[in-house]
Amino acid sequence: MNSTALKFDAWLHWNVYEKCNLDCSYCFTNLNRDGLSIRGTTPPTPEALLTRAWKKAKRIVAAVASSPSPPKAARPKKETPNRIDIKRVMRTLEETKMRFQIVITGSGEPFMILNLVELCEAVTKKHYVGLHTNLISKNMVRFAKKISPDRVTYINASCHIKELERTQNIDRYVENYLICKERGFKIKAKAVGHPSLLPEVDYYRNQFSQEGVDLKFGPFIGYFEGKQYPHSYTDNERELLGLNNDPEQDRDVYFQKGKPCNAGYNVAKVDPNGQVYACTAVKTPLGNIYEKFQFNKSIMVCPAAFCGCPVSQYNEALFKAALKAS
Repeated sequence: MNSTALKFDAWLHWNVYEKCNLDCSYCFTNLNRDGLSIRGTTPPTPEALLTRAWKKAKRIVAAVASSPSPPKAARPKKETPNRIDIKRVMRTLEETKMRFQIVITGSGEPFMILNLVELCEAVTKKHYVGLHTNLISKNMVRFAKKISPDRVTYINASCHIKELERTQNIDRYVENYLICKERGFKIKAKAVGHPSLLPEVDYYRNQFSQEGVDLKFGPFIGYFEGKQYPHSYTDNERELLGLNNDPEQDRDVYFQKGKPCNAGYNVAKVDPNGQVYACTAVKTPLGNIYEKFQFNKSIMVCPAAFCGCPVSQYNEALFKAALKAS
């Protein structure tokens, strides 16, 4: 989103849930699950991964052998709540005296939150929401009917083509897209331009077009067959996907180190437990969306060697407002 109209004072990017109803091979979560860093410099080799696993196994065996009693079972990982405490959220937002755009997203699927529609209904009475979703939830119809399109800045309908085919959800995706479009939502269908999909891009673009869906492709960010993307796309592949033809523009977008940034000033990230941070790279807590949070009084200089979500690029108006105030 690159808005020039300033309808709101600040933007919260809320990762509400970690689980998903799809299981895409290129998902950030899946990559991290295998121990690979999609944003590092070089992915670990298979030999390095095997060595790491072998060393870990040796440590476990040694610990068991030297222990006089059986080792204690590890504590189960705390489950992410799948319901939002809406009253507490609204009270916190009211105390800030600001009007927000709350972008609802997730490392999983937001609609797996059981009362997500009710949250959006409460938030949009005064504020705005943006939404990232894979669009296959049955609750999309209820969302489209209950929430005013005027209070939704955009819907990013992530189209995971192969996974939708595998789970037989293509028809549901298309139906929900058309319902949202007919209701007047600013909805965009966007697929990841994964290198494995390149031979079929034109085919899928045409198939979705025939169903009334204007499918666009975004860059894949990560490693595939030893190559780092998006830098490894050829000129022809960039043209096929509809990306910019200058790889250096990617560098201008994703490499923000040393540049001014409004993250933490009028933009912040919220994790599934409600903790508020400036951004993924800067974990200094600003508070909690269920209790109280406060933005920093000045903008910062980006410390990250690579930034996957440069907020200065996504809302120009908020960035300019931050620069002007500072």
